[in-house]
Amino acid sequence: MPETPEEPNFEQLLGELETVVRRLESGQQPLDEALQLFERGIELTRDCHERLDAKDRRVIELER
Repeated sequence: MPETPEEPNFEQLLGELETVVRRLESGQQPLDEALQLFERGIELTRDCHERLDAKDRRVIELER
């Protein structure tokens, strides 16, 4: 997944994920909001993993 200027970079995604986790850990959100945060956290986790996997494949290619 190539990054475009409009898309957040890995560090921004990770920062948002950390914010989501902190909010969930606080336990202050109503159930519906907590579920939305959890869903967003899953999306962010998948996006981060996809980007890391792509970079890992690139490193492997460069090592050949």
